[in-house]
Amino acid sequence: MKIPEEFRQESESSGGASSASSYCQYTKLSSGEGVVFSLLEEDPIFYFTVWGRSKASPNDPTQNRPFRFPSRPTEAEIEEELGSDYIQDVAFEDRNKPVEMQRPRKPNLNWTWPVYNWEAKKVQVLECGHVSTRTGMESIGTHKTWKKMLTDIDIEITKTVTSDNRTTYEVMPSPRDDSHDADEAEAAYKAVKKEGFDLSRMVVGGDPFAES
Repeated sequence: MKIPEEFRQESESSGGASSASSYCQYTKLSSGEGVVFSLLEEDPIFYFTVWGRSKASPNDPTQNRPFRFPSRPTEAEIEEELGSDYIQDVAFEDRNKPVEMQRPRKPNLNWTWPVYNWEAKKVQVLECGHVSTRTGMESIGTHKTWKKMLTDIDIEITKTVTSDNRTTYEVMPSPRDDSHDADEAEAAYKAVKKEGFDLSRMVVGGDPFAES
């Protein structure tokens, strides 16, 4: 697993054809649940995400949308990309503060892979936007044993919500389950690539499953 130095340092210091089912949304799991997948590529792509809040519906989070950048964006770059219809979302910890005390939500680092979700039986996009998931994936990718077989193992991300409403994610590798057919995953990946799948479109705000 290759990780550019810029993105490793950030990880250590940070806090169309697509649909919801096209993404491996581990944040949507209930506490105690996990999602099991296999990587379809060893190396992720890297980018920063800025969440924009719709000016037309500022109190409707379903209208928020991500804006992605290949490197950490400046304030001017963010303003230009969001245009006239969006403003930068507010930091989570400031949402209950008076407007004058609210700070913008910082650009979020993402490590992103194409994966095969064994339960859903389909190719999905996995965006690791949390320090814990990025650290977990890096630990697997640099482990003396697992790094030699990254696309031949199963990986599970488990979500836990504590009694004080604190959310944590655990990333665990394991030998591939006997019921998980490598040929099935490979065939599914070949099929979506034949249909135009290109993960790099994520960086420019495109749909990895279809050309715009």
